[in-house]
Amino acid sequence: MRPIQKGCLSVGVALATGCGSSDGRSSPQSIYGTWEYIGSTADQGLTLNPDGTYAHEKLEAVTATSFDAEIDRGTFTLAADGYTMSLTPTEWTCSGAAPPYLATYALTGSTLVFTQGSNILEFALDTQSPNTASGVAIAEGCFTSTGFVQRALAPVSP
Repeated sequence: MRPIQKGCLSVGVALATGCGSSDGRSSPQSIYGTWEYIGSTADQGLTLNPDGTYAHEKLEAVTATSFDAEIDRGTFTLAADGYTMSLTPTEWTCSGAAPPYLATYALTGSTLVFTQGSNILEFALDTQSPNTASGVAIAEGCFTSTGFVQRALAPVSP
């Protein structure tokens, strides 16, 4: 399992156990939708879609109008136990293999609590309109131990 990192923003992963609204936004009773975690140094976003696909982004601000973003997209399944999720990346902005990872989740009102090992993240349901601000630059790539390396979204290597 790969750890879920604290301190990053993901803009696009979706989990589902309920119904979404007609405009694509979630009701608080559903795990489908876009969720946001706001960290002290970076942010993280997760979008879970009713079709079993997800998008996950970790963002770090470089300037007021530019961000570095590590992105993975793939599929997810929910276990019959009602609280375990498996996420399988199919493409990402890092190189090499990206094995599936398991996490537990709980939905409390409009908060999605995502736990993997000792890492616990509380995501708030994003009720804002999608950001259409112009003049914002996002560089896709990978956060490494030596810094951010720019790289385009590509299929996961075996």
